[in-house]
Amino acid sequence: MHADAAVLTNLYNHWSDDPALTFENHIYDLFDPAQFDGVIVTAEAFRDLHMLDALTEKIRKSGIPAVMLSGEAAGFVSIRSDDAADFAQIAEHLITVHGLTRIDILSGFAENPVSHARVEGCKRAFERHGIPFSGEHVFFGNFWSDSGEQLAAQYLSGTLEMPQAVICTNDYMAFGLCDALTAAGVRIPEQITVTGYDYTPSRIFHYPILTSFRRSRRQMGMQAAALVLSAELPEPSPENRLIPGNTCACGADSAQMNSEIIGARIGQYHAVTSSMAQFTSDLTMCRTLYEYTSVLHAHFSLLHGAKSLCLCLGEAWNAQEVRGQEYLCCAVTENAFSEQPQHLSQAELLPAITA
Repeated sequence: MHADAAVLTNLYNHWSDDPALTFENHIYDLFDPAQFDGVIVTAEAFRDLHMLDALTEKIRKSGIPAVMLSGEAAGFVSIRSDDAADFAQIAEHLITVHGLTRIDILSGFAENPVSHARVEGCKRAFERHGIPFSGEHVFFGNFWSDSGEQLAAQYLSGTLEMPQAVICTNDYMAFGLCDALTAAGVRIPEQITVTGYDYTPSRIFHYPILTSFRRSRRQMGMQAAALVLSAELPEPSPENRLIPGNTCACGADSAQMNSEIIGARIGQYHAVTSSMAQFTSDLTMCRTLYEYTSVLHAHFSLLHGAKSLCLCLGEAWNAQEVRGQEYLCCAVTENAFSEQPQHLSQAELLPAITA
């Protein structure tokens, strides 16, 4: 649609309670609605949307078009995937295709509405086929692999009776479950069937290959972009579907697996040829901003296809609190890097990076 997009995100685990890491959330303080024509907030990336209260209020007052994916906020158009419908499909598959009736559900945080919506979808399918639904067979975790490992430990110890199948509400919990069960000699899917959700590319690095559900994330993103830009909504695409793997009796599709492996091989090639180990080693030796930018310049090929990198540090980067008023910015390209940082105010920061 010929629009420029700026992505603001923090890079830590939102599900981990670490006061030190809350500094990462100050990245959102840099968003100035006056510099943009619209905004899309991906709510599911946050454990608690209250951390964005100040930002959403600022957006609301500005009046720019605002869309929220997988969440709701006053003044925002909400776009949601139908998680319950997706999980009804998953449960339906296990019941009608594989004839399974003793099914456990491993969901995410108990306080997260998404976790309950996904359980509700399974419940609908159970009720449709007259299968009793009990909360005793629903377990809440944290959307990470250790939740799957902990559930596996309970099955292996006999604390819980092993069911015919486990529906995991994301792939990472399913990876943890399968890895732990397989390590203990449990045969999947002969002894237990496992399904995931989100069709995570890293499934090829786990054994057996996970059966997962691909939802319409791309379609949601297209709808959000169209709404923000007041463009015509794209036609829906049949993206939602179960991708077979070897954790259910369907077995992995060879063409599907081949495309995933080719993608992983390309990524591995770039990782090997980019001397990542040398890069990280060189960074640890840096003691000045000049040394740091020179290392970034030396390993610029890591940024595949990028024309330039702008490194911006808060002027008081080593202080005990975030001041967020003045920044030291250095430009790095394949051919050169700035030896002296440029001083920019917060208001000048994003326009200068764009320029």
